[in-house]
Amino acid sequence: RLSVLLPHLPLLMKLGLIPALQSNHGDLNNLGLRTLEFWIDNLSADFLFPILAQQSSTMGELMVSLTRHLHPAPYPYGLLCLRILGKLGGKNRIFMQDLMNIDSNLGESDHELALFC
Repeated sequence: RLSVLLPHLPLLMKLGLIPALQSNHGDLNNLGLRTLEFWIDNLSADFLFPILAQQSSTMGELMVSLTRHLHPAPYPYGLLCLRILGKLGGKNRIFMQDLMNIDSNLGESDHELALFC
């Protein structure tokens, strides 16, 4: 049950969900995205976001991990990731205060995009 896991949600996010989203294995990516979607659907935003923002880098790592999966239609997890970002609805920006480094992957060698959120 989800209520049993609530006290351990920050640890599950840091040690389980984020590494699953950062992995190169399709099954782990799918499981991580579906788990995050389950948490967002079944926990209210007023309860979920403060728990996830307890560690300062957790929300930043989560957003970077989610943006890595935003690819066009042949990529199997792009639509699921976009749906998760839509469910977050911009409320995650309240708790994000760290600098995010996102690789642009546009063929330029040493350029990075830094966003302040």
